[in-house]
Amino acid sequence: MLSHLLRALEISTLNGSITYYKYNGLGMLSEKWSPFEVANGETYYLYSKTEYYKNALKYKDIRGKDKVLLYRATALSIHIIWRVSF
Repeated sequence: MLSHLLRALEISTLNGSITYYKYNGLGMLSEKWSPFEVANGETYYLYSKTEYYKNALKYKDIRGKDKVLLYRATALSIHIIWRVSF
């Protein structure tokens, strides 16, 4: 569930595609939905997410392995591509 505290930004291109960005409370990019294709009148997106430690250091990068509908990324459609742990 998306928090109402997150800030969102939409960037449109000349061809009408819109990339959606979400930022955390510190203004750092936390989620991104990039348009990938339109099928049956619906736009499918590539999803990515970045998680941070409380001290603002990057903890985890997550990328979608499947195309998804806007704001519909699930645990089954993503995988971790980079993770730092101590």
